[in-house]
Amino acid sequence: MKKTILSALVIAALFPFSLFASTDVGLYEAELPVMSQADEERTQAVTTGFQQLLIRLTGDPQIEKKPEIREAVSRANYFVEDFNYALPTPQASTYTLHVRYHAIDINRLLRKADIPFWGEARPSILVWVAVKDKNNSVEIIGDESHGNILANLRQQGDKFGLPLIYPLMDVNDMELVSASDITSMALPVLQKAGQRYSPNGYLIGKIAPVADGYDSEWELIVDKNHWKWTLENKTIDGIIADAMTATSQTLVKQFRVT
Repeated sequence: MKKTILSALVIAALFPFSLFASTDVGLYEAELPVMSQADEERTQAVTTGFQQLLIRLTGDPQIEKKPEIREAVSRANYFVEDFNYALPTPQASTYTLHVRYHAIDINRLLRKADIPFWGEARPSILVWVAVKDKNNSVEIIGDESHGNILANLRQQGDKFGLPLIYPLMDVNDMELVSASDITSMALPVLQKAGQRYSPNGYLIGKIAPVADGYDSEWELIVDKNHWKWTLENKTIDGIIADAMTATSQTLVKQFRVT
């Protein structure tokens, strides 16, 4: 896998984060499937949920490998505030374990380890993504798109706790936005079309096949701050994972809790 940061350009001074609309994404909670209510299985699920929330807080998919964090992961039960079980349906063969973790203790852990993290009030991001196939046909990924690309975008966005919005691509959107507007990164056009969604920012991406995989360009805009990346990967799934990682890590650096 090859991943290159093309540029990270901050156009204007950072505005206070409180100016953004708050989006509570349940950063300190986890819901996990378990086969039983046995202590050993719950302990394993609690550890998994703890690792998930550390990724959402820090934007680091390898956070559990850091020496300062590894010991805390081994005693994840310490950070549990409460938990409960539920059966999704009367016929379900697995329980859903809902765990709420101690936010104060986890924040203290990250501060002590000097690891940047951000809080629950996060800017909502409208995503404009155009994907070209090998026949040079271009698809705009919208909220009702079929196939794996939208599902992967949602999954990766959830992994990092990113409040992402996808355009409906209904008649109103199609009258204002074309695939070429996205591939040319026509920001004024995309911002005008996106006003109906009232986002705090925009993530624009274009993905195209190359000889040994896929190439992509991305631009993230939050308020008057702009960042750009170019990413290459052998698969579209890899491109999406890299793009969501870069987006999360960029926003963590800008809006870290102090």
